[in-house]
Amino acid sequence: MPRPAQTTLYWDCETRSTVNLKTAGVYVYASDPTTSVTVARLALGDEEPVEWRPGQELPARFAAAFRDHNVRVIAHNAGFERTILREILAPRHGWPDVPIWRWGCTMARARIQALPGSLDKAANAIGLDVRKDGAGHNLMMRMCKPRAIAEDGTLTWWDDEDRMGRLSEYCSMDTKVERALDWALQDYSQSEKDIWDQTEVMNDRGVRFDLSFVAVARQVASDTRELLDREMDVATEGRVVRASMVQELKRWLVARGVDLTPPPMIGIGAEDDADEGDDVEAEAETKLPDMRTRDVVRLLADPRVDKTSKHALRLRLEAGKISVRKLDAITLRCDAGGVVRGLLGYHGANTGRYISHGVQIQNFPRQVVEDWDEARDTLNYGARMVDALHGPPLDLISRMLRGAIIPRDGYEIAAGDYSSVEAVGVAWLAGQEDLLDAFRRPDAKIYEDMAGRVFDLAPSTIAPDSWQRHVGKTLVLGAGYQMGWQKFRQTVLNMGGVLLEPAIAERAINVYRETYDRIPMLWRAMQEAATIAVQKPGAVVAIDSGPPDSQVMFRVAGQWLRMKLPSGRYLWYNQPLLEQSDFGRQITYMQVKAQGTRKKGEPEWSRGSTYGGRLTENAVQGLCRDLLVNATLDLEDAEYRPIALVHDEIICEPQRGYGSLGEMLEIMTQLPPWAKGFPLKAKGSRGPRYVK
Repeated sequence: MPRPAQTTLYWDCETRSTVNLKTAGVYVYASDPTTSVTVARLALGDEEPVEWRPGQELPARFAAAFRDHNVRVIAHNAGFERTILREILAPRHGWPDVPIWRWGCTMARARIQALPGSLDKAANAIGLDVRKDGAGHNLMMRMCKPRAIAEDGTLTWWDDEDRMGRLSEYCSMDTKVERALDWALQDYSQSEKDIWDQTEVMNDRGVRFDLSFVAVARQVASDTRELLDREMDVATEGRVVRASMVQELKRWLVARGVDLTPPPMIGIGAEDDADEGDDVEAEAETKLPDMRTRDVVRLLADPRVDKTSKHALRLRLEAGKISVRKLDAITLRCDAGGVVRGLLGYHGANTGRYISHGVQIQNFPRQVVEDWDEARDTLNYGARMVDALHGPPLDLISRMLRGAIIPRDGYEIAAGDYSSVEAVGVAWLAGQEDLLDAFRRPDAKIYEDMAGRVFDLAPSTIAPDSWQRHVGKTLVLGAGYQMGWQKFRQTVLNMGGVLLEPAIAERAINVYRETYDRIPMLWRAMQEAATIAVQKPGAVVAIDSGPPDSQVMFRVAGQWLRMKLPSGRYLWYNQPLLEQSDFGRQITYMQVKAQGTRKKGEPEWSRGSTYGGRLTENAVQGLCRDLLVNATLDLEDAEYRPIALVHDEIICEPQRGYGSLGEMLEIMTQLPPWAKGFPLKAKGSRGPRYVK
């Protein structure tokens, strides 16, 4: 139903600039002097959107609406319009600015309901009849860049009246669609609105990077890539002249008799690893399999691969380090003081977890150098010296990326990280009390105990850096989502370079499930409750597991299956069905599939399946996210100034001398009422850099 006519202001704008919005981000884009607004459309309630162009006065009723604290201001991807308003429309054209708490974002609300983020795709997915104006989109993409740039820097734009009129109509249609989407979507809960607001506060603060390090590291990285290219050229006798030439490397390896095909996923049923077939099928569709990091690691561990081929593979692995791309992204997105803003993407996954924009700090390597300052000094002497003292330069730079985050003058970096929070969440939701008790004890040797069970060893004989402990740790932290033995074997290899015999990997998974028997019961309970809910729309079905006051519940209403988390928040599954598959009857639903998870030719919005282990993963990641954002709001109230979230970690920038690390961690581990009995622990650091 339409909302009252005078309580909501919808608007959209089109812009142009010499800056590439995608690579620079909205904050750098909006602050550039060549960036300007070409046209805007505004509508109060359900009226026809009104056009505004530069040089015109903003109509008084819209100016009043911007100032009126009782009027909601709605946009799709509101962070963009909010920044354009603050940086361009307010200072250059006299528009009133609007505080964060009055903004609403239809993209954020679409993501809450697990819909695509783009305006037209979200509208179509929820059932609105929206036809994307392809010609209008192409026109917008052309008009957002200069038509020509003269030698003296004079800019010529595509701004004839015919094109401007068509662009204005395109903008008007977007305004109407975002309004229709606003009416169709469920509104925020107040708690989620507070979290979106906090995300915008953190994006505005930004994260400061050490630009001196970035500049030196980029030069060392560039020199290293040249050295790696020369080595690759020599190693392959001119067949592969650069380490970045993946297709040529694959052909060279195949010509040498190297089998690039991953081993088949045999012996896996729906209850073991119903999600692993996707990767195998995707790889089978290409003539040569992918050369992702996990593929290279597997080939390096394969005794059948010859020494020369492994040398080329190591060169490829080193050249593929993420450090160079991240250094470039920092340089493109930072301001003069090294601050990169807009890093966080609210509700990037169905579970509510965050994603990163631009610099992608979410996947900064977790391994860090022991002495950051000493490593930094070594960079000054160039790539060859780094290689002599520290090993591969790109590996060193990757391990220094966390330390590149520094505070503003007068502040410090304080970071708190939850300990094993997802493994704890699985045990808590399953009611696995013996594992919960172990997590509560500071002296418990959980990983050693699990390794001892797998290898029939006394836990006291398992060294902290042993490969057996690595296996035990990977089991405890990773097997709680119904991981099958083949995926477990690959995970152990990826994370520790240990290639287990299939029989050992299978035994490890069986030992985990037998030791923590309530966790497999949780998988079955999740699948059964969701299945019953789909069969009986309208019925509320609780899982028969876990804390009685914090049970997960399922219910189908309209086109949605909703999972209610212990916090009271919902996870959404669109158009659920029960369908027969090779694994038996499965729940399928429409979902957003990220680029890296899609099969060749598969659209972003398509039908996928789920099962007990994956539903458990969704629930646990969702409740862990709720603990994280609850703590983030508390830290904001306590003036610790959160600036970013990285997985289960909160990075803050408190004033130097304010509070303490102990107080910060205490705030982080205070349990909300719904999480009673959850053994939440955190560890952290505080100082002049972000370290692990």
